[in-house]
Amino acid sequence: SLRWCGGDGFVDLARPARMPSAASLLDALEQDWEAPLLPCGHTLRLDLLRTHGDTSYVGLDRIEVFDGAGNRIEIDNDLNGRIMVPGRLNREPRFESRLLNGGGWVDRLREPDHVNHVYITFDEPVIISMVKVWNYSKSPRRGVSDLVVFLDGMV
Repeated sequence: SLRWCGGDGFVDLARPARMPSAASLLDALEQDWEAPLLPCGHTLRLDLLRTHGDTSYVGLDRIEVFDGAGNRIEIDNDLNGRIMVPGRLNREPRFESRLLNGGGWVDRLREPDHVNHVYITFDEPVIISMVKVWNYSKSPRRGVSDLVVFLDGMV
């Protein structure tokens, strides 16, 4: 008897399934590119797509970036990296640094067709093993529910 298995596929339960040979699987899996285990780049971009319900503001408490050895990269806005939030609400130059030291950061949400961005740029290419993002805790509805992380324009 045929049984629906999701999508537009059906499985014949009376007949055992035939598995393809290992050789045919390897031929099907050939690719001309290799996914990096630990990406390397100059510019890290976080696109803050949606909040947990607030329609006016978006917030984060902290961002930490870790190198290929698992050590936290110190970003101090002077020596080895910079953090920037284009079109930020507060024009104080050190406001973005609150994302690095856990002071909390809030920005006005862009119009529905636009995305809030946070950029972290490094003076030289950096291998990145992990990015930790702490959501905004003073008003959880302002926290980010959906975000995308890019390194040099690649997801």
